[in-house]
Amino acid sequence: MKKIKIKPKHRRRTYDEIWIPEIKMEGKWLEKLGFMQGKYMKVEWEQKKLILTLIEDEEKAYNKS
Repeated sequence: MKKIKIKPKHRRRTYDEIWIPEIKMEGKWLEKLGFMQGKYMKVEWEQKKLILTLIEDEEKAYNKS
């Protein structure tokens, strides 16, 4: 298990400024799980849950299903 803090990120728009949540993950532990540089992953969500899944077939990375 990893504990990651959700940080604020500032975005400047044409007529206003907003703050949005940002999640940043990095580390050797990602590599050990197969999340290598240049790979694609799918992000799905449910109430209070994010699911990150590696896309093994690169062609599926561009599939909008």
